Amino acid sequence: MATLSLLLGLFFLFAPSVEAWDFDQKSELQPTWLYREVPQMGLSSRSHSVDLLLRANTQLRFSEGNLQFEIKPELSGYQGDSSSTADAMTDPYYLSLKSPNRFLNWRRSLSRDKEWLLDIDKVNLLYGKDDFEFAFGRKPVSLGVLKVFSVWNKFSKPLPMTVGPATIFSSDIISARYQDQETTWIATQIFGSTQADSVSLAQRVQYNSNYEWHFLLAQWWEHSVMGLAFAKDYWGATWRVETLFIKAKDSLEKDEVQAGLGFEVAINDKLSVLSEHLFQSRAAQKTSDYKFPSSTPFSAPFHSMLASSYNYTQLQYKMTSLLSSNLSLLSNWVDGSKYILFKSQYSYSDRMDAFVEVNIPSGSEGSEFARKSIVFANGFYRGAPSQLSLGLKYVF
Repeated sequence: MATLSLLLGLFFLFAPSVEAWDFDQKSELQPTWLYREVPQMGLSSRSHSVDLLLRANTQLRFSEGNLQFEIKPELSGYQGDSSSTADAMTDPYYLSLKSPNRFLNWRRSLSRDKEWLLDIDKVNLLYGKDDFEFAFGRKPVSLGVLKVFSVWNKFSKPLPMTVGPATIFSSDIISARYQDQETTWIATQIFGSTQADSVSLAQRVQYNSNYEWHFLLAQWWEHSVMGLAFAKDYWGATWRVETLFIKAKDSLEKDEVQAGLGFEVAINDKLSVLSEHLFQSRAAQKTSDYKFPSSTPFSAPFHSMLASSYNYTQLQYKMTSLLSSNLSLLSNWVDGSKYILFKSQYSYSDRMDAFVEVNIPSGSEGSEFARKSIVFANGFYRGAPSQLSLGLKYVF
C-alpha cells in the first residue's frame, strides 16, 4: 500500500485547498445469471450449471486545475453450481472476473475458496494540459484501432465469447503524451508482476480529417516489437488494419507476424456490419498443434486465442432508440469450428441496461469451439459451452 499512500500524498501536496477540488463519483453494479449446458469445469461430470457472476465498483475522481486523482475499488464474485475450488479455479468465466497479476498486488480474497475478490482496479494521478499529459499509477492502456481482434492490446483481452459487458483491466504504468498539432507522441512504461512481464512502449499517432496512422516500437515481455496500425474512412465504411512484428529473443524461437484487418459500415440508421480477421503466424496451424503449456492457457504470451486464423462478423440492428440486438459469428479457420453469439440490450434509462446473450458452439470433437468441453488445471481449454445469460448494468 506504500504506492497508494504516495499517490495520495502527491495529490494533497499539489492540490491547494479542499474547497478548490471538483469531486465526481460513479458506481456500477453488474449481476449476470449464467446457465450452461456443458460447463467448462475441468473433468467434472456435471451436465449443466447455473451461476451468478457479480461485479461492483465505485469510481472516485478529484480534480483541481490540471491535476486529477482517481481511485476505483472493485468487488467481483462467483456463486452457484460451479463455485468450488476444483471447478471455479479453472473456469474461464471465473477467471474473466479475476484481475491479472500486476506489479502492485492489491487483490484480496474475501472467501476461503477465493471466489470473492476485492481489488483496486484503478488508482492514478494525472497532470494534463491541452498539449501534454503525464500519468502515474493504475489505469487502462489503450492501443491500436481494431475493435474485436486487437493485435496490439494484449493487456485486457476481452474475448468475444466472454459473457456480459467487456471488462478492461487496468495496468500499473507511467506514461507521457505530447500533442503537436496533428501528431501525438506517447511513451508508456508498464510494470508487470515480474521483470519479464514488463513492457516499454513508444508510439507516434498521425491524425488527419479521414485517416489515422499509428506507429509502435516496444521492448515487450523480453521481445523487441514493431507495429503499424491504420484506420481510414472510405466508401462509406471505416477500414482498420493492425500489424505486429515480434522478434525472437533467442534461437529456440521464431520471429512472428500478427495482423488484423476489418471494416465497419452503417447500412442505414438501424443496421450496421462489423467484420474483422485475425492472423497469428506462430499459433496453431492444425488441431494437433494445440499446445498444453504449463503456466498459461495460450501457446505463447502474445496469443490470446489458440489458432492462427479467425474471423468475427457481426450484424447489429437498432430496433428502437432503447433496444438493440446483434448476431455474430466467430469462426476458427484452422479447425472449422464456430461460435454463434446473439446479444440483445435494452436501456431502461440513462442508469440501467439489461441484456440477454445466447452462445451456441459448433465444431467436431477436438476443435476449439466443439460442444464437448474440457478445462485442465493450468487453465488450458478445449471446446466451448452452450449458454444463456441474463444480466443488468446499473450506474448510480
